[in-house]
Amino acid sequence: MPDLVLPARFYDLLPVGHQRGHREETLTLPVERTAFLPIDVYGLGYSEGEPRPEREPLWFPGSFELQRTLLRERIAPSLQAARRIGLPVIYANNSNPGVRGDRSEFGAVLRRTHGLTDDERWRHESPEEF
Repeated sequence: MPDLVLPARFYDLLPVGHQRGHREETLTLPVERTAFLPIDVYGLGYSEGEPRPEREPLWFPGSFELQRTLLRERIAPSLQAARRIGLPVIYANNSNPGVRGDRSEFGAVLRRTHGLTDDERWRHESPEEF
């Protein structure tokens, strides 16, 4: 079976203090050893005909529209392509409650945007309660 050849982009954090930023490379992946791994891809309101959720994802205004666009225009076509060529599809859920919020980027975002600790975030239904 032929290899899967894909353009890829990553953020190069080195050297520290003089990061190189976004870099591009070409990945060559053996199809028989490759899987498609969507992480945290779930929820109602993203497919045609589904109602919009009452609360914005993570309470960030405008985040629903951004996520809907990414899901419809990037993730869904990628998932369809993976299935067409027979890649295994493995869905994963990033279980944040089990992650140390004081040592995660998610926790840092909550502190910067809402002034919350990770533990406090899960005690509130809406940002108005903060």
